[in-house]
Amino acid sequence: MHYLQCGEFIIYTDQRSLVHLNEQRLHTPWQQKVFTKLLGLQYKIVYKQGADNRVADALSRRSSVDQILAISSSTPLWLAAIVTSYASDPQATELITKLSLKPDSVPNYTLSGGVLRFKNCIWIGNDKALQSQLISAMHSSALGGHSGIPVTYSKLKQYFFWPAMKSFVQQYIQACGICQQAKPDRARYPGLLQPLPVPDSAWQMVSLDFVEGLPRSGSYNSILVVVDKFSKFAHFIPL
Repeated sequence: MHYLQCGEFIIYTDQRSLVHLNEQRLHTPWQQKVFTKLLGLQYKIVYKQGADNRVADALSRRSSVDQILAISSSTPLWLAAIVTSYASDPQATELITKLSLKPDSVPNYTLSGGVLRFKNCIWIGNDKALQSQLISAMHSSALGGHSGIPVTYSKLKQYFFWPAMKSFVQQYIQACGICQQAKPDRARYPGLLQPLPVPDSAWQMVSLDFVEGLPRSGSYNSILVVVDKFSKFAHFIPL
């Protein structure tokens, strides 16, 4: 843009209406945006027919390539691991056999694409490694944030189900090292400081303190300091 500020330049266009850009009202946001960029520049708009302006006309044309429309769908890789886990689960194998013969034979259970569901939640087979991986995704990841047992179980049961899932979640979180190191402080909050009462006269209240570890002087090796709380007068008694 700074090269155009040095002198006058020519703008060629195949739209005759743009020749009168400086003389007409700007009604569209596109016109206002273009005119704002041209403010302060020395330019001249020249109309040129599209047949003569072949270079610019070619850049503004769309290619005549035939469009191919298709619908694609993605399948998560972990669904294949869930289907594989059914092979080692006798209960899941029995349910899949019944639902394959008659889809409505078992209440609350459905079979779609080889994935078994219980009340619209994906059934997880008897695969401890896969179950631990799902709990880790809901608990140890950035989404889980090492939440407690109720929060992690609530997130997990929205999508998955397997027998004794709650107890397995409890065992997993109780064995989490980060959660064990980040225990909250459950001690009671300390109370407010209670100031001592102010005495009315001298020697009503005194404080006692010992100065020890001194070299022996005669038969003394420590000092008892007695301070009056009212006048701050002190007695130093050798002991």
